[in-house]
Amino acid sequence: MQTDSPLPSYAGHPQRWAERFEFFDAHGVPGSPSYKEAFKKLTFMQRIKIGSNLPAFFFGPIYFLVIGLRRTAIATFGFACALIIVAVMADLLIPNARVADMIGRMAGLLVALVCAQVANYAYYRKEAKREEERWNFFKLIRWI
Repeated sequence: MQTDSPLPSYAGHPQRWAERFEFFDAHGVPGSPSYKEAFKKLTFMQRIKIGSNLPAFFFGPIYFLVIGLRRTAIATFGFACALIIVAVMADLLIPNARVADMIGRMAGLLVALVCAQVANYAYYRKEAKREEERWNFFKLIRWI
């Protein structure tokens, strides 16, 4: 009888997290060649489920605090504050209110997208790998 060592079952985690964890176990870090190759083969809905996190998109740093990622919450909050400062400066310096408003909206969207991209792999590193949480969340984004 041949016994292969199966992937961890991730008991205690919901099915959606277990699927994400198994994908990361099988294909590695987001952005790696094997991850990119496997990610391309997924259906659209599977890509959304594995590659991004909807609650993190809408709630950002608050969601990170809820799932226990304190450093990531602080870092993304700092990133959001920096972008708010940029948006306010643009509002003060650009005479066209429409352009300044668009810069502010784009800054908010950027923070939301970064949070959505970072959440799954950061939580995987914390829960499955039991690794120490990083301050530099940009290393967790798959498109950088």
